[in-house]
Amino acid sequence: MAPPARSAASSAPPAVPVLANAGFEAPFAAAGACPPRWGCSVHADGTSFRFAPEATTATEGKQSLLVERVGTEPWATVTQSFRATSLRGHRIRFSLAVKTGGIDGEGAGPWLLVLGDGKVLDHQVRRVRGTRDWQREVIELVLPDQAETFSVGATLEGGGRAWFDEAKLEVLGPASPR
Repeated sequence: MAPPARSAASSAPPAVPVLANAGFEAPFAAAGACPPRWGCSVHADGTSFRFAPEATTATEGKQSLLVERVGTEPWATVTQSFRATSLRGHRIRFSLAVKTGGIDGEGAGPWLLVLGDGKVLDHQVRRVRGTRDWQREVIELVLPDQAETFSVGATLEGGGRAWFDEAKLEVLGPASPR
């Protein structure tokens, strides 16, 4: 049985979402503030993590984003969200350069969350632990037909320090028919 045909409206190339401040180069508004154009979340106590520009290490540009646990809460994230309706059925790739220092707990790295029909449709995280120099971590998936929004970002789950740089979001095209 052949898969259902997509309508002419859905056969047009989708608008590709653009990550804002993908290299964390924009000046931060104040000490401890979230990087411009990103949203920051911390479990319960917002003072348990520090978000800061880091000019001493970067893979591109003049700075990276440092996320450091300074309290006892278990996790922090930085995120950007996008509408997913025009990308349903398309393969997307989110990647991020990650450097770690003394990471314990679950680790640090990129994450991707897909929401639709009032629930989580997919949630993927690529974490690294310990101390490691810059390396690109990648998440790739096909957005389900029920996807309404998706969020991408970086997380630190546990103690230590994590640096993030060069966030990239790519639309790789429609998923291959099965």
